[in-house]
Amino acid sequence: MEISSCWDMSQRIHPLLVNHIVERILERHAEQDPSLLLSLRQVCHVWNQVASRSYRKHATKHITFGKNFHRIADSDGVLDHIKNSELDFPLGNFTICPEVFQAENKGHIETFLSGDCSLFLTSLVIRLDSRSTLCLQEFTDIQLPRLKKFIFDDRRPTPFAFDTIFPVILKSAGNSLESLSIHRKQVELGYRRDIDEEDEMMARICDALESVNLRNVQNLQIELVMSENFLSCLTSRFHSLRELSLCLKKADFGGNSLHNLLQRQENTLEKLRLVGLCKNSLFQIDLPRLRNLRVIEIHGWCHNIPQVEFSPFSISHNFPNLTDLVLDTWSSDPSWCKFLQSDDKNSTLTRIKLPQELFDAQLVAHISTSFINLKVLTLHFQPSSLFECSAMFEKVFETLGESLEELVILESFCEFGSLTCIDSLLTGLSVEECGRMLRVNNYSGVIESDNVARRPSLLNLKSGLKCLDLSDVLKRQVVITDVTGYMLLHMSGLDHLRISRSKIRQNCFYQLHNKFPLDLCAEMNSNQHCKQDQHPLLENENNNGGKYGLGNCLVM
Repeated sequence: MEISSCWDMSQRIHPLLVNHIVERILERHAEQDPSLLLSLRQVCHVWNQVASRSYRKHATKHITFGKNFHRIADSDGVLDHIKNSELDFPLGNFTICPEVFQAENKGHIETFLSGDCSLFLTSLVIRLDSRSTLCLQEFTDIQLPRLKKFIFDDRRPTPFAFDTIFPVILKSAGNSLESLSIHRKQVELGYRRDIDEEDEMMARICDALESVNLRNVQNLQIELVMSENFLSCLTSRFHSLRELSLCLKKADFGGNSLHNLLQRQENTLEKLRLVGLCKNSLFQIDLPRLRNLRVIEIHGWCHNIPQVEFSPFSISHNFPNLTDLVLDTWSSDPSWCKFLQSDDKNSTLTRIKLPQELFDAQLVAHISTSFINLKVLTLHFQPSSLFECSAMFEKVFETLGESLEELVILESFCEFGSLTCIDSLLTGLSVEECGRMLRVNNYSGVIESDNVARRPSLLNLKSGLKCLDLSDVLKRQVVITDVTGYMLLHMSGLDHLRISRSKIRQNCFYQLHNKFPLDLCAEMNSNQHCKQDQHPLLENENNNGGKYGLGNCLVM
């Protein structure tokens, strides 16, 4: 057989796909023989990078007991295989799922936590819930000398494990522990007995933390009821945290307690996460000066605006090295505005994610004047707040045209309804003009429209924008058409585009795929497409009497 008959040399591989194909080939070798990657690293610079990345990914395997096994009795065979195998790297990451903690599996768990395998264990995740009926008081002989990461997640109504296996594992790990996560199901405390049991459990956790040396812990995640005493315990035990995550859903403390804990980490803390804020959160947060802080994340429950106040602060003064700001919730309290506007121009903050409850165009306008080096912006679009979103987007396009390099648009949570086309919002053209272009299938005026009025649009960002991500906002009831598609084709500086097929015709989408092959490869292989001769939005317009455009009532 001739080579030409089985391979058409005229169909060359796109240059941007070469590294992608090489990585997939090396991934396959990594699954069969990870040691082969060490020799493949010597081929060239590109192979060295790809092989090193694949080797690090496969060098430490992750075993899950309970979740991926049909019968837990097979775990004995798994343990014997691990001990007797001639692997040149240890299997160090393990997760024990809730269904494993039953009486018939007691011997397997003891063998696992005190046998030969435990000597190589570097990461351990224990999850408990109502299916976990095994009494954990008898697990005293545990050996985990190399444990660096420990996650303890107890979702049972009565958390007896905190005074049994939890302190034993902490003592066994000793100084090797670097990351600690404690999660507890937060139940409603309606009776005095429940409050007393919760206080007793928190006291036991404090005793366990105070009985061991945790000076090497750098990552701490706590999902418990925050109280004055517990925060004081954390302040006394942890001195050099780099990452701190606290759940403040049912917090009950004064401003000084959290302030003291954060101030203790003034020179080391790089990432701070405050999660679980809801409408029942009623307290004040006093943020001290954290000179090395890089990331602040504030998360809350959707549509539950917290009544949380912040003491007076300044981004430039309190966090002089902040680079990332993630706001997943918002409050009407004026103190929150300090996160998005600064008296002094800030040059360190480069990434901002705005909450889905915020559609304040004037506040968004302050971002460009306060943070002069902003590179990445994530914001939300909500069809039910159409006009507020339009005003906010116009401010973004108008004020961030010179600095912004990446724009991510997410869809806010809302009930499913009619489709909303956002061509006019992204292109700056009127709804009527966008509809006319779609009908005549002529899009030359998308870029050059001297005779047509144009509002601020994505074209204001074309000089600096390198990445545009619309994959989330186009998942449900928001769509774009060829009008936006052809405008994106003419944005010369755009290197990455993440979209779905939405309501883009085949020809336009093929051209987008040729320009962004890696980003649109999966979407290209999907079966969703629009016919070239007639567009479905126009079909519905003719049949149902609807009108194409922003906020149209066409039901697809």
